[in-house]
Amino acid sequence: MSDRGSQPVELLTPELAGQAEAVWLSANQARQAALGIPPGPIAEQHDLIAQRLAKGAFGVVAADHDEVVGVALAMDAIEDDGKGTKPVPGLMHVSTVAVAPERWGQRLGQLVLGAVLDEGRRRGYERAQLWTHETNLGARRLYERTGWTRSGRTTIDDRGEAIGHYVLDLGDHSDSA
Repeated sequence: MSDRGSQPVELLTPELAGQAEAVWLSANQARQAALGIPPGPIAEQHDLIAQRLAKGAFGVVAADHDEVVGVALAMDAIEDDGKGTKPVPGLMHVSTVAVAPERWGQRLGQLVLGAVLDEGRRRGYERAQLWTHETNLGARRLYERTGWTRSGRTTIDDRGEAIGHYVLDLGDHSDSA
């Protein structure tokens, strides 16, 4: 484990994937509940993080007394917004940034986001991208505060929620988050 501030951060391993998944699910369910969005397909997904790790994704977790309280997961960006088959050279896709709801407001999202960006730089990525729900104001503030910019692209997810696209040049931000 490394110490980034007051929370230990470590690389996400398959052994920690279940705890990381639980954090991701609880954060999404809490966000949806706060907005009055009924539970849906997100609650039905299982082992998504473990499956992505098995396919080459990488990530980090923040832990408090051996309990995962934050996670960030990244992978190669795939052409055609993930519908293609080939990676986009130099482009990292951040697929997950989540913090246990009871820990929101403690800068853990910034901690894990910064750590996964650092890991991406070590792996040779030059740029990063992510998508986030337009209604996820906390996430949008985090990304904008840490140097991400909106690309202007938006789409609608399978539940009808608008999501916006963000980009970051990894060469310009030695420790942006």
